[in-house]
Amino acid sequence: MSLTFIFFNTIISGLITLLSIPYIRQTAIKNGLIEKPKKDKRKLQKKPMVRLGGISMVVGFTFTYIVNLIYGNSFLNNQITLIIFICSILIYLIGAIDDIFQIPPLPRLFFQILITSCAWQNGLRLNLINESILNNIYINNEILIFLNFVITVIWITGLTNAFNWLDGLDGLAAGICCLSAIGLFAISLSTQSLGTAHLSAIIIGICVGFLHYNFNPAKIYMGDGGSNFLGFLIASTSILQNSGSMAKFGLLPAFVLFSLPILDMCLVICGRILRGKSPFKPDNRHLHHKLLRMGLSHRNTVI
Repeated sequence: MSLTFIFFNTIISGLITLLSIPYIRQTAIKNGLIEKPKKDKRKLQKKPMVRLGGISMVVGFTFTYIVNLIYGNSFLNNQITLIIFICSILIYLIGAIDDIFQIPPLPRLFFQILITSCAWQNGLRLNLINESILNNIYINNEILIFLNFVITVIWITGLTNAFNWLDGLDGLAAGICCLSAIGLFAISLSTQSLGTAHLSAIIIGICVGFLHYNFNPAKIYMGDGGSNFLGFLIASTSILQNSGSMAKFGLLPAFVLFSLPILDMCLVICGRILRGKSPFKPDNRHLHHKLLRMGLSHRNTVI
């Protein structure tokens, strides 16, 4: 597939996402699916808002994926991409149910790990760093497989939740995911990893399309469903990048691209544990909260 087709994926996914948002918003308002502002110092929401905007990104991604299958794009017509597609939809559904019914953190994490484990079982696996060295010191193959499973599950579920935790300001999660996808896209083109390039292009499109309505002042929120969907999708795409000529670098390029959500999650979890709190108990100690307390405006904090 030519570079033109890759850019076509960005355009079509962005347009479908953009055009679906008004309909989703109107339908949600009509059916009373609106979140009202709460008396919570973590929340910066000042007016009733639809939190089901993630549906638009799912629609944009699904439509573009199907178009690629119809036109015979061999880079996306394979088992791994199908697994990413199915599991990302399941991850979205878990988050969407949480948006409506408020699932406790541990059951939500359990289902995320379960879905990620199924993806691993069907071939979505990281290349372990220095696996050849581990083999030279006679580590059992079963141990290597188990390590691969653990690292893959931690990587995907960790980033899924990291992007969810970033979704505290208008346009923040979608903006950072878009920048990360641009980085993956650039690396993919330079290494001729065209499957990753196509997926990254689609992610860029759905993020840009959504940001039109989500950047401050937002007209719609992506909700936990949307942020979990983006996190899982970008994490899975980074695993595809961790192969071929890039395998020798391990996770280093992805760590650089995802440094902000990873750093934010690590600092927040460590801070909660040090204060004797549950790592799952929400607070207002994220990096974006700290920037706001320093005096930056909502929009400038995101920028």
